[in-house]
Amino acid sequence: MLVNHIGPVFLTTRLLPLLQQDTGSPRTARIVNVASRLEKMGQVAVWCEHPSDACGGKPYSTMKAYGTSKQANLHFTYELSRRLAGQPVCVNAVTPGMVNTQLGRFHWWYPLTAPLRWALLRSPAHGALPSVHCAADPDMDGVSGKYFGATKDNLVEEVLSSEASQDAELSKVLWDRTEKLLEFMK
Repeated sequence: MLVNHIGPVFLTTRLLPLLQQDTGSPRTARIVNVASRLEKMGQVAVWCEHPSDACGGKPYSTMKAYGTSKQANLHFTYELSRRLAGQPVCVNAVTPGMVNTQLGRFHWWYPLTAPLRWALLRSPAHGALPSVHCAADPDMDGVSGKYFGATKDNLVEEVLSSEASQDAELSKVLWDRTEKLLEFMK
């Protein structure tokens, strides 16, 4: 949660005053948060109640903790978009999909999975498509509070996030908990 949620929130909220400045440009400033479809495994509601337990009292699971942090990215995106309504700043989230990176390179099994990774996973360039699209495409001016991913045909489309990630009340609770943590960390 610290690396995937608290850190990006800290950075974004510190840069927000600069993004909100009127530059005279007709284009809107853009914030792009990288989430994941694994957010569906997340338990932000549990984390809000027990911040030291991203797995809801069950044995620690890296995937569940990761999913919680990525669901938090979506809550932050949606809530920030609501708070910035009417301002010249857009905030969207993207999912790169399953990308063939070297994140697991230090695990013993990494070399054994090379053939599978090349066959089943997207290239880093394909995974970057949604981020680049949201950050640079002129058609994205004014588009905010959405979640995008890439199709197999190298197109970018809006994707639907979990019901839990769309809970506006939970987004506000997470916002408040995150603000308290940021205050504590000062």
